[in-house]
Amino acid sequence: MGQNKQYREDWKRQEIGGSYLLYIGACTREVLRMEKEIPWTDRWLNEKEVSEIIGCNIQTLRNRRYRRVGISYTKDGSNVRYFGQDVLDYMESGKVDCS
Repeated sequence: MGQNKQYREDWKRQEIGGSYLLYIGACTREVLRMEKEIPWTDRWLNEKEVSEIIGCNIQTLRNRRYRRVGISYTKDGSNVRYFGQDVLDYMESGKVDCS
């Protein structure tokens, strides 16, 4: 049990650094290993992860959701999730061609 707890703490530490973008409460080592291999564009992200990816404040994302502009999202109760590919598409939609 103690080893598993330590492993979860290491996972949280790496998540905060932005290395791994999804934390599941009581997960096993196998699930953690699989999560490391999934690119962020192919999974669901929370608002903290999205704010780090696009470089804006969490409150900015909340304001945009309230005004119904910005990145598509889904809600499960009070949990807000953005699909990684939608985040990438949103960022690419604002791209300016300088040629």
